[in-house]
Amino acid sequence: MAAPRARGAQLLTLATLLTPTAGAANGSQGCPAASGLRGNVADHGTAAASGSKLQIQAGDSFFALTCQTGVQAGTVTLVVHNSGKILHNLSVPGQGVDKDVVPGQTITVQVKIGGKALPFFCKYHRTSGMVGSLLPQG
Repeated sequence: MAAPRARGAQLLTLATLLTPTAGAANGSQGCPAASGLRGNVADHGTAAASGSKLQIQAGDSFFALTCQTGVQAGTVTLVVHNSGKILHNLSVPGQGVDKDVVPGQTITVQVKIGGKALPFFCKYHRTSGMVGSLLPQG
């Protein structure tokens, strides 16, 4: 009986190592619970926002940073660069944002930040965990 438990522990350890985490991406903390993100999240880090112009990298099936905290209220400009090899998208349905970004290109969109987290996603790779969130100050 000892061998199956050891094998199970090894599988659990392997699964833990293969799970994307913020630490694997950049050493920061993962997305907070208040982010509004549920289900599969390809977490590539969380950091404090700086200013009203935020940079987001769209890699193949992830956004980096995945969450940005302390975002100032009002209109914020998102600059999204597709560093991947496939077509990606930035969607914020409640604000009418649905914009594709081809590999190697950059798009700029404006969103309004209020008192709640503002989730966003890639409509092509959402089920792969390509989601993110902007969390307001306070």
